[in-house]
Amino acid sequence: MAELLGLGCSHGPIILTPPQAWAKGRERIFARVPNYQPPPQLLQELGEDNGLSQDIVDQQHVVDAFAVLREHLHAWAPDVVLIIGDDQAENFRQDNLPPFCMYTGAEVDGYPFQRAAARNNLWGAAPETRYTFRCPQAFARDMRNALIRDGVDLASANALKGWEWGLPHAHINPLMFLDPEGRFPLLPFFVNCYGEEAGPDYPPRPTPRRCYEVGRAMRRFLATRSERVAVVARRPENVEGAICPRVGTRHPCKLNHFDPFRHSSQHFVLRHGGWKLRGDLLKNVA
Repeated sequence: MAELLGLGCSHGPIILTPPQAWAKGRERIFARVPNYQPPPQLLQELGEDNGLSQDIVDQQHVVDAFAVLREHLHAWAPDVVLIIGDDQAENFRQDNLPPFCMYTGAEVDGYPFQRAAARNNLWGAAPETRYTFRCPQAFARDMRNALIRDGVDLASANALKGWEWGLPHAHINPLMFLDPEGRFPLLPFFVNCYGEEAGPDYPPRPTPRRCYEVGRAMRRFLATRSERVAVVARRPENVEGAICPRVGTRHPCKLNHFDPFRHSSQHFVLRHGGWKLRGDLLKNVA
């Protein structure tokens, strides 16, 4: 049986940037809402420096937290780093949108600083800076085949050609803190997170129930292996990505009064209840 190490972290573009750039990130988010006006409470909390003082504190928390994760990862020295992340119309678009896709190539590149939001980054790196990672091709093929035989209609790709920048930011951004040197073989797993609200050619995103089922199938495959596998998941408290905590934890999820199969994160977020989504799940996970 494979030995597992579970790591949960954010992949938001803001984590790559210095605190002085965070205010611009807020402005970009605000601009998505037509005629948006910041509420008085927000302006009061941001203070006279537009939130810079708190941004400096929070950004240091991000760096410190990733340092802890990196220490655990490198001390554990896995044979495979499996990163489960969403692809936000980066490699997979209207002409090719699998719900789930396993990467089966021998290596993969990433350009974390090509996005406009990451041009001003903590490393002072140029937009064209490239990182190359070797991948566990035989392991990936075995996992793909096992999941398909276990009932998962899984796509696979041995190259990323949907755009010129390789790995989506859900995968490459955490790697800048965890393993930019590419010390450990990287296995990217992609989940389509864009649903019908993105346009008529976008199918529904995988349901929470299906994510959970795919996570169980992953766990069954890993039970047949001897490798040490680190599972890195974005926002593991997110029910829409229920695939993530199930794979990486020692204990089963105890979802008592909160049923992730009848609710979706979008349901809560659209009703301004994202806090309920996070709170109800976390307090029911052993």
